[in-house]
Amino acid sequence: MAASSLDTRRAGGCRRAVGGALALAALAPVAAIVRMVARWRRGDDVRLSWRDEPFPAGNGETRLVDVMMDVPDVAGARLRRELTDTVVRFAERVRRPDDVYHLVYRVPTEPESVAVPVGASVQALAERFALGLGQHDLEGRTAVWLAMPRSVHVAEVLDPFTYDPEADGEPHALLARAPLRWALATGRRHGTVSTRLRMLVVVPTTRRPLLEELLGRLRDRLTGA
Repeated sequence: MAASSLDTRRAGGCRRAVGGALALAALAPVAAIVRMVARWRRGDDVRLSWRDEPFPAGNGETRLVDVMMDVPDVAGARLRRELTDTVVRFAERVRRPDDVYHLVYRVPTEPESVAVPVGASVQALAERFALGLGQHDLEGRTAVWLAMPRSVHVAEVLDPFTYDPEADGEPHALLARAPLRWALATGRRHGTVSTRLRMLVVVPTTRRPLLEELLGRLRDRLTGA
């Protein structure tokens, strides 16, 4: 009897598995149609815009540049490559000899924020930034990138156990109080047919024209202009 009962359960399990596979097969064309309609409605254009405003940071006159991007899936890899190149070019142009880069983010399941010492080289920043743009843990999260003098330790700026980039008023509060050379915060979310990315950049007022020039070049490269 036990063997017969076990065989029955196995057969039932097989039937359920087959039924599930058939259901998925039936739904797959529907999902494809939904994506096709969503792609048709959105179009294949790359959308990139920005606005800026005065920002009360601690080190002189600064601006906050708020960048919005909406890029179709087919251009996702190009976005990561071109945006990394844009950040690197900016870092190279404004770099001081004692600049050091840091990354701060928080994973919901962890009790503290992650503070990563990226290093002092632009190459290290480029490698980590490109990795972050594709990092699964950062999907839908805020990543804060800080460029500060070597003499300032990140522990003087934030406590990983209490600081949360997703909290109310953040990351603006951190960007306003930290002794920055410059900084940016990124947040990305993958939709049905496109990736949306927002980037807040805090720069000295004198460096705003350079940033806007690089953003214009980024838009031209992404749109093929």
